[in-house]
Amino acid sequence: MPAPTPPSGEATSNALPPIPPDTAWAEVNLADINPEWVPDYHETVEDALLVAIGDGMRTWNAGDTIALPVPQIGEVFRPVIEDVETLVGNNRSYVGRTLAANAPYSFAITLGEHETFGYVGTPQGSYELVGNTRLAWLMPTANMDQHVDYSKPDYFYLDEDGQRIPHEHEH
Repeated sequence: MPAPTPPSGEATSNALPPIPPDTAWAEVNLADINPEWVPDYHETVEDALLVAIGDGMRTWNAGDTIALPVPQIGEVFRPVIEDVETLVGNNRSYVGRTLAANAPYSFAITLGEHETFGYVGTPQGSYELVGNTRLAWLMPTANMDQHVDYSKPDYFYLDEDGQRIPHEHEH
């Protein structure tokens, strides 16, 4: 699904903050954003923040030092991009590491034609980024999928009549 376009007469630059080219994203106030632009997410995640995606990300290269803000913990990490991959179409992925608290933490960001995904490891836990090419949700990984029990299978089988066959632990 393509990213929503702004209503006629409304410029995106008036709603989204200017972001330096070396910065991945910047926090925005949900109340200041056109609701049509806000990406959907399948659940409400505690401590999720809406961020505007920086336009400069498409020009990053291996060896660049970038800024990855994590407003939830008041930190801006400054990793170096170790690898850039241009994938099918316009998709670009960036990976690298940063040192924090004397330990390496990794990051990965993928910019798609219509979506943006990311992962940032920090000493306070990891964060994931999920959104479109304009806005995304930056969320603590620990708070995601709270309703999912990963100890149980996430699939099921059907019998000849199309009825669900219970897993062994469901008897």
